Amino acid sequence: MKTTLFCSILMILGLLSCTERVDFPVPSEGSRRLVIDGLITDETKKHSVLLSFSSTYSNQEPATTVSNAQVTIFDGEHYHSLNETASGVYETDATVKGETGKSYTLDVALSSGERYEASSKMSAVGTIDSLWFESETIDEELEYQIFINGHGEASYYLFETYLNGIRLGSIVDVTVLDNSLLIDGNMVRTEVGSLIDEDLPDGENTLQVKMLSIDANYYEYVRSLQLQAQNGEFLGGLFDGPAANIPSNISNGGLGVFGASSVAEKRTKISNQL
Repeated sequence: MKTTLFCSILMILGLLSCTERVDFPVPSEGSRRLVIDGLITDETKKHSVLLSFSSTYSNQEPATTVSNAQVTIFDGEHYHSLNETASGVYETDATVKGETGKSYTLDVALSSGERYEASSKMSAVGTIDSLWFESETIDEELEYQIFINGHGEASYYLFETYLNGIRLGSIVDVTVLDNSLLIDGNMVRTEVGSLIDEDLPDGENTLQVKMLSIDANYYEYVRSLQLQAQNGEFLGGLFDGPAANIPSNISNGGLGVFGASSVAEKRTKISNQL
């Protein structure tokens, strides 16, 4: 049996710290591990770090959020202090924008005095040159496969799909790939997501795909979660799901991941065909 791991979406990058393979044994009653899920991108916006404590697998209770922590992100020149905007949710100012090529270090200090760190280098991502979808009826249900053409500059990529500004699915539903699947750095007819017709509101809708540069650490993190989901061991909720053998770049025995990512995006229109 294993501890419950909290994670979210997110997103990410060129981590400098060593990856630790974490095999989570059931702790004694009352034992807990800090779980960090954080991301900074080159978008100008509030960047989030989520904190929680793991709980025992047998407990089956949602993970406990962590409040009153001191959270900062250092970019080599400036410290960005994060404010707690909801229980366990810490955000930068809305004016913060990451820069490609810079290394970022997350520092978390709990009210108990425990400290945790993680680092990531933001790598260039490339471009999405075209975005389209193709429809197909599967088991009497109309389904849309989403494709892109583009050029990649990173070693690993994560794709998120949005419909009318709302991300589809959870972290276990995103598409990740490595550059071995590229042809001379190019993405040709690369499938990055799907949706079904009944998910589309009537009228014209906006379909958006984001491509994030991620490093091997983050790639392995997401792939491990997806494999556990396939085995029925992870539910994909924000503070939910038992997980084991998940890579982590968090120091001091922490779980989860922190990263930095460049982002490219493309949009198109899509309408309900029923």
